[in-house]
Amino acid sequence: MEIKILKAGMENTVIIDNDFQKMFAFYNYDEAYTCLLNPKELKNLINSQPKYRIKFHKETDTLFGLTVKKATAINPDRPFDPVEIWYTNDISLKKSNWFNGFKEIPGVLLKYHIIQNGIKMEFSASKINEMNIKDSIVEMKRKGKKISYSKFDDLIDGLFETFK
Repeated sequence: MEIKILKAGMENTVIIDNDFQKMFAFYNYDEAYTCLLNPKELKNLINSQPKYRIKFHKETDTLFGLTVKKATAINPDRPFDPVEIWYTNDISLKKSNWFNGFKEIPGVLLKYHIIQNGIKMEFSASKINEMNIKDSIVEMKRKGKKISYSKFDDLIDGLFETFK
């Protein structure tokens, strides 16, 4: 699964290998960076996610011709700001949420928001391409300065500071 964020001249891409539970992160702003999370970093990232309480609704809609279902996620630390989630079971991707706080949701997330570092970020799929991500694609995207995840995290935190 590939998640690409294009905003304010910045490209941030995350490639997630659901079969082997690996994560590659790419960041391109003034410079290009790449990092591969090691198992310990990945575990820490997963454990740092909020422990959402998920409520499933009967409401459905369509997005990209796919049936999407509605769920609401409540962060116990922010119960006043429920997260509205639209997800689909029509994409054949197993355990698509193993790396985020929405593990209980059985489908692929297509629209939701999160609050990180005091900033509300809305995510919405802009297109869907079903394909196998080959190692060659990952290698091609790994161009740039290789950095540790802690350095990558510092860069992202610094970026968030500029928005405040």
